[in-house]
Amino acid sequence: RINQRICEVSPVGMLILDSSGEFLRVNESAARIIGLSVEQLLTLNFRTLPSWQRSGLLEAAERALQSGQSQQGETRTTATGGREVCLEYTFKAFVENGASRLLLLIIDNSERVRTQAEMAQTRRELQTVLDTIDALVGFWGTDLRCRFANRCYKDWLGWEPSAMKGKHLRELLGEKWFTDAQPRFEAVLKGELVRVLMVLPSSVRNREVLVSYVPELVDGAVTGFFTLAVDITALKEAERGAQAASLAKSEFLANMSHEIRTPLNSVIGYSTLILDTALSPQQIDYVSAIRTAADALLTQINSILDLSKIEAGKLELELIPCDLRTAIEDSIEILAEAAERKGLGLTYLFAPDCPQQCRTDPGRLRQILINLVGNAVKFTSAGDVIVRVSRTETARVPQVLFEVEDTGPGIPEADIPKLFRPFSQA
Repeated sequence: RINQRICEVSPVGMLILDSSGEFLRVNESAARIIGLSVEQLLTLNFRTLPSWQRSGLLEAAERALQSGQSQQGETRTTATGGREVCLEYTFKAFVENGASRLLLLIIDNSERVRTQAEMAQTRRELQTVLDTIDALVGFWGTDLRCRFANRCYKDWLGWEPSAMKGKHLRELLGEKWFTDAQPRFEAVLKGELVRVLMVLPSSVRNREVLVSYVPELVDGAVTGFFTLAVDITALKEAERGAQAASLAKSEFLANMSHEIRTPLNSVIGYSTLILDTALSPQQIDYVSAIRTAADALLTQINSILDLSKIEAGKLELELIPCDLRTAIEDSIEILAEAAERKGLGLTYLFAPDCPQQCRTDPGRLRQILINLVGNAVKFTSAGDVIVRVSRTETARVPQVLFEVEDTGPGIPEADIPKLFRPFSQA
């Protein structure tokens, strides 16, 4: 009764067969795996079942009966309804009441086989992807031995991926290269993400690569790390080319600015001298127009020269004593005539607590004030333009705050994002 109970509750399919092929006893698990009821199975003869012939079960049963030895294996067969089943089977011959019998144990491995097939397909797809990308991808254990390497290792370095498996990084890299990289290995094995730019030598050509060392963490513990090396040689060459082009442009602008500024200074100088001579009102207007246009052109050339200095990283600021009132008045004086022509009031308010002397770059201060006040005058049709100067405290040292206020229309809110954007005007 105990054996019968065990047979009934076992997840393994159990069948007792006689040598003629009859099904004598069958448990529920066997019926479920085959797809028939116990009663239906007991009416069958395995020697006449086509599925047993096709799957090799009949041949295995015959061998077990003839040899008296267990026969084990795996096979695919068709269950009721056309469902394909992967079976693990064991035939064991024995004698019961003087008659030959067969014990057949079956386990349905269909789900496991399907899962293994899906995993194998996923591995093949992943391997194809990793072998296709133009980057070194590898995985290394905590013992610094290779667990995986993609095809790029052969293309770049001539290392066969299959031969790399199990090899230590010291053996693959060589003593010097390994010693140089060892601090990075130690860091990534502590769980740190490491990135480094380096030159990767090879027999074909040297490559500039960005190498990432990414730790694999399982339950907070490092079990190994991935290496990903991306070839950025073309990007770096393009960057160097762009820098060279930018430098050449800056040098050209600087040279041209100097070449143009020399004769322009002569125009300004001679026009100033002419204005000091006896001229008719009409001549004064003409010469004044020449002088004004030359001054405006010189301002633009100086701006171009400043831009070229900034791009070349050679713009230097002075830090010298400066009289703020003088700098402000000089700036306002240059724009006073333009403001007067438009009927605008142009003045400045100097706060009582604001120091008159400070350390700054007077030339750059005047340049900024002229730009800000000039814009205010340009876009204000009526009213006033006021420059406010006050003292402000910071965490380090006292500073001077300059504010330019006008009664113009202001900047529409939609145009504010355009501020400081190249080739746009707000």
